[in-house]
Amino acid sequence: MAARTITLHAFRAGTGKTTLLANIAVSLTQQGKRIGIVDADVHAPGLHILFGLPNPRPTLNDYLWDEARLDEIVARFQDDRLPHEIIAVPASSQLDDILRMLREGFDCSLLYTGLRALGERHQLDYLLVDTPPGFHSEALIIAIASNLVLITLPPDEQDLAGTLLLLDAIRRRGEPPTFLLLNKLPAQHGPYGESLVREARARYGLEVMGSVHYEEGVAHLASRGVFALQHPQHPWSQHIDQVAARILDFDFQPGILP
Repeated sequence: MAARTITLHAFRAGTGKTTLLANIAVSLTQQGKRIGIVDADVHAPGLHILFGLPNPRPTLNDYLWDEARLDEIVARFQDDRLPHEIIAVPASSQLDDILRMLREGFDCSLLYTGLRALGERHQLDYLLVDTPPGFHSEALIIAIASNLVLITLPPDEQDLAGTLLLLDAIRRRGEPPTFLLLNKLPAQHGPYGESLVREARARYGLEVMGSVHYEEGVAHLASRGVFALQHPQHPWSQHIDQVAARILDFDFQPGILP
């Protein structure tokens, strides 16, 4: 079976989607799954920092410009606390590469081909893809080609209003299975934010894959590691485990990756 592709997307930066992706990847790995992560947020790459990976050339950027082979851009995250390594494809953090991406974009067909080959070559169960936030055409194309899209949504009115527009933009291109992933919920809404979950369902007509409260310890870590790996028994990490469990239970259908 081909790796199931899960895209995390958001209306704007700052929703915590990259942090959530890293922690979900760890949780799925802790549960015995073989995981790949791809930093397709080529305008503001950050996954390599969370996992403490070097960011040498070549990277995903070079592959997307058809200047490197897939096997040249793969990094491996290994930790004794995990049963398997995590296969990672970092994006370049070099300013010139980021500016070139903003000018030129990239060929999404190369990304599709690379995702499928990456999953097959490393026998992955799931591929988690981080995208540029907003309405970049590449991000929307990645989303509609995925087996599952998770829209990261904090309880901020800018995000709440903007997500309506984002969902409309995605639906105009296709109908990928899409769920909300509520993040940074204030403590006064309770550990699961039941009222916010009900409001989100009513407002967007979508189910909620999970709700994750704001955690000072995650903020204090400041991307110097993956919180769920360092504190697997913490209540915040257990919320991440619940999101991972729902992903494992999800009835994946074939996507449109070639």
